[in-house]
Amino acid sequence: MKNNAIIIQHTIDLYNKIETKGTEINGTKELVGEVIELDITKMNLLEEENSIRDSYEAKGIKTQVIRSLEHNLYELIFRGLKQSIEQLFYFDKTQDYTSRRFVFSTTDCISHVQIIYRHKTAILFMHIRSTDVVKLLPWDALFACNLLNRILLECRFPETTRKIVKITMGSSHFYLKPASLY
Repeated sequence: MKNNAIIIQHTIDLYNKIETKGTEINGTKELVGEVIELDITKMNLLEEENSIRDSYEAKGIKTQVIRSLEHNLYELIFRGLKQSIEQLFYFDKTQDYTSRRFVFSTTDCISHVQIIYRHKTAILFMHIRSTDVVKLLPWDALFACNLLNRILLECRFPETTRKIVKITMGSSHFYLKPASLY
């Protein structure tokens, strides 16, 4: 696996697993309860983004359309998580960066995020209710990595030596109809 295609490789691996072990439901082939873990400490996220763009371009998927559709959700999640952290510190002076209460939830596909900070390690837990592994999962995984970095910086977390993103997926699937139809 190339160092700058970690997210794409995880996506390909999951797609292949769905193809061989998944079941058909509602016009998709699906697996439930899958997990991806990314150690982003040494990942170059700009190179990851470029590899995602290249992968989408090779499939004929227009990245700008997907990015613009997802942008509002990504901003909502960032602002909600940031507000959760800021409010906790403002209203509860007994809390510090080791709080378990840095959470934000929605009813969207990315339905829950939480940050846990322990021993100079920051972990972002993201639960995705439902994800299309062809069109959405790569961008959502990249968003999770960028979200962790952005929250750590803007909320002034202490120094980290390790940054981890753990993504759980209720339903990871791909559509059985041709990609050009959706």
